[in-house]
Amino acid sequence: MKRFISLILAIYIVFSCAACGTEIPSVQTGDVTIDVVDTTEAPVTTEVLVTTEAPVTTEAPVTTEAPVTTEAHVTTEAPVTTEAPVTTEEPVTTEAPVTTEAPVTTEVPVTTEAPVTTEAPVTTEAPVTTEAPVTTEAPAVTEEPEQVIEFKKSSTASADIAALLEKLSSYYLYEYVTARGDYPDYNDWKSSTFQMGMLEAFYVTGDTDYYRFVVDIAEKYGYQVNYGHDTDYLDIATTMLVYSDLDNILNNDAKLTDTIRQANYALSKNTLNYSWIDEIYMVSSAYQYLTARTGDERYAQLDYDCYMKWRATLFDEEEGLWYRDSKYIFNPNKKYVSASSTPNISPNGKKVFWSRGNTWVYVSLARNLRIMDKNSVAYEQYLADFRAMSEALLRCVQPGGYWCSNLGDPDHHKGIEMTGTGGFWFGICLGIELGILDAETYLPVVESVYRCVTEDAVFENGKLGYCQPVGAAPKSVSKNETNMFGVGLVMMGAAAYMRLCEDYVAPVIDDATVRTVEDEANASSDHSYYLEPGFLTRADLVNAYSPNKSDKSSNTPANLFDGDYMYQSSGTSWVGGSLKEGPVTLEITLRNPVDLYRISFLPRSCRAYKFRIEVSTDRVNYVTVVDMTETEYPGGRNYNWDFETVENAKYIRLVFTGIWNDTSDWVTLSEMFIFGNKK
Repeated sequence: MKRFISLILAIYIVFSCAACGTEIPSVQTGDVTIDVVDTTEAPVTTEVLVTTEAPVTTEAPVTTEAPVTTEAHVTTEAPVTTEAPVTTEEPVTTEAPVTTEAPVTTEVPVTTEAPVTTEAPVTTEAPVTTEAPVTTEAPAVTEEPEQVIEFKKSSTASADIAALLEKLSSYYLYEYVTARGDYPDYNDWKSSTFQMGMLEAFYVTGDTDYYRFVVDIAEKYGYQVNYGHDTDYLDIATTMLVYSDLDNILNNDAKLTDTIRQANYALSKNTLNYSWIDEIYMVSSAYQYLTARTGDERYAQLDYDCYMKWRATLFDEEEGLWYRDSKYIFNPNKKYVSASSTPNISPNGKKVFWSRGNTWVYVSLARNLRIMDKNSVAYEQYLADFRAMSEALLRCVQPGGYWCSNLGDPDHHKGIEMTGTGGFWFGICLGIELGILDAETYLPVVESVYRCVTEDAVFENGKLGYCQPVGAAPKSVSKNETNMFGVGLVMMGAAAYMRLCEDYVAPVIDDATVRTVEDEANASSDHSYYLEPGFLTRADLVNAYSPNKSDKSSNTPANLFDGDYMYQSSGTSWVGGSLKEGPVTLEITLRNPVDLYRISFLPRSCRAYKFRIEVSTDRVNYVTVVDMTETEYPGGRNYNWDFETVENAKYIRLVFTGIWNDTSDWVTLSEMFIFGNKK
């Protein structure tokens, strides 16, 4: 009977189709497979991402047609590059002072409060932006089922790594700093990187001394970024990373108030200057964290748009590595002449990929991948680039467990370079932990790095060697060279490696303990680096003058009021001298008289200058309001010198006679702030 009905139905279909002129459909048994062409341009990856946070979906969405996709990541013109500044040391030093962090991880200490909230933190000064940044559209990313990450682990004893972290930090803080006075509490990238290394050590050990160290510095500054003032120079906005990490450990809107102010300023300008790749590291993870924390997509989108803009120019797709800036883009038609005239080619005719420049990007990508929403297009792009860089690093790692200063030519500057190596160590370990790098392939690499660090790079006393100073290009280094950001990067790598150990057990860090540490830090802090509003601006000054013949021509007193609070070798500070020739004097004339009550300044390298401040109403009769020529005091980053109010003050004179416990010949101040009530 069934066969009869089927025969009648088939005859009906034939006659019906013939009547209307349509083609008779074919009947097919079995599964029908429809191939949909993927029109996106996202990089193809050969490894499947295993996640621990992706939401579980019980039903795949049914679509009746392939989604229409727009072309992603297209730039219409080559970005204009600016000359990337190179921060070097002041008159004749061989080493420059430093900056890191740790966002949301899968294995870091357990907290009792979830770090992500849906409410935007309250800001007191954040400017209102009238338009959102231009975004790059791309197809949606499908969710992956939740899976448990399992990977091969290291047999290294986690206690040995904890001891290494203690050894590195102790030497730097209690021996190196004592000898040089270079305490890592700057409000800049070098110090921030060291602080991020300390926070990573806290994550894996639970030792609150690491945490207290960072919180103490944050309290001194009142969680200010660039002393509470807008900046386009991202080197001095890197504290955003530190404050984001501190907030991730224990949410507190006050920690992010000034970070959001600075981020909103960038939104209003619709740009982050990533024209040299160091700057990607300086702030990228902070913008991704702000979106995760507040739910405001504009922060992450701005970071992604600017990343893609400069990626189009500076990322070498063939090699999977980055050029530091446009000066280093390889030109096969050029021949090497010198490092200064042909920086984009090595003496052997090969490409120049600066190790530390690439480490900045790699660390940033790794941090972002443990923060970001895995369903975002930016996540897929960052993941693809992270894997491409990882493959490149696998190709150029040296047998001794390190990377040379030029990843494109290991014979260019042979030997160990630890600032790049430390960041790569961190990134690869985190990639293994997150399940996005194959442990069988990459674990032997990070184990060899551990051996290099402990057997070759670290002295018996804990000093870390082979750290290239501040710069912009590959350079050979000796074992005796160290710096705070190199220590921070290696501490980050060691902490990430510790989480891969077979015997590692993550500490449980409860909110109550963290809150107690923060409360104690707040209560004991003098907040001496916090810059209160109300100081006079450059418009309130007639001039700033130094009669000293030995002053550096590009570092004039006018730089003390330029709003750039970070020391650089040229154009942003006052460098007066010479102290060996006699007192060094600085004279300032105000436009109008004020009731003067405080003068603050930022000395280089925490120097405790012997000086006095004199004030006058007529430029003839001066009264001394501060005298530190005979009273020794500890060095610091920022000094607030308060005194009894001098009415109608118009002329200010600072006289420097020496430096406590320092034989330097120069007076170097980054910025000065004059507080007075205007008439």
